[in-house]
Amino acid sequence: MLIEEIKEPYAQHTSMSFSGDIVGDMGGVTSLEMYNVDNTIYIQNPEDSTWMSFPNTNDTGPFAQGMFTTDDLLDIPKTAKRSLLPQTVNGISTWHYTFTEKDFPNDTGLENASGEMWLARDGGYPVKFIATVTGSSIFGKEEANLYKMGTVTIEYELLDVNKKFSINLLDEAKNATSMGDFMGGGDTSGGATDINLPMMDDAQVQFSMQGMVSYTSAASVEDIANFYREKLTGLGWTQDSSMEYFDETGGLMVFNKDGSGLTISISVDNGETTVNLISDGN
Repeated sequence: MLIEEIKEPYAQHTSMSFSGDIVGDMGGVTSLEMYNVDNTIYIQNPEDSTWMSFPNTNDTGPFAQGMFTTDDLLDIPKTAKRSLLPQTVNGISTWHYTFTEKDFPNDTGLENASGEMWLARDGGYPVKFIATVTGSSIFGKEEANLYKMGTVTIEYELLDVNKKFSINLLDEAKNATSMGDFMGGGDTSGGATDINLPMMDDAQVQFSMQGMVSYTSAASVEDIANFYREKLTGLGWTQDSSMEYFDETGGLMVFNKDGSGLTISISVDNGETTVNLISDGN
């Protein structure tokens, strides 16, 4: 993943490539490219390389500040060992930290961990991060039964900071098909998503594309979850209860019908509830 970002006025370019088993899970998708420029999101359709765009006027909506932040990185354990002398990485003066699984609480589910992080001496932001972690609850609570034992390797590097540059749309992206007509609330049947599913009455669609729709609602997480349990069961969907997970920040539900799967994620941020519907079929 390569990310370029300008804070003022805000603009971002993200380019991702995928390889290995995940390509099959993603229907053969090997790359994804996205721009966030002038309050508009531009995304390339990996199936035919065409571009689509939609307005991005909601500061808390999907892709509002890109797809990744350094806050998503593993936190440095308080007992991590720091270098005695500063180290310069990509022209930035940093402190070098190292840690292992012994630096984490016993209840984290980690069996092995080996990591290094270089933090800027001025600002404290991550400049470089390398970690390999093995455990049974790397991505969430073990009782959620969403992830089994596995190993995750993360490599992150900040190449440039505070250097002037510009983010310019590709010519193909400038001619993107606008999805503005699909940004109102209500039914998405036959629209840009091909997801023929119910939504909350006060739904305000923030993002819509083939197989996915994201909307906000004033309803509580519990009310939204009960809404989909009732509505989808009535439409012939079967819930996979082993994949359900909820906590104080939101939750995840998975349904199946006639060989198709539907994942529903519900999250609360700054008092606003966001619902994401992701389908691998019609």
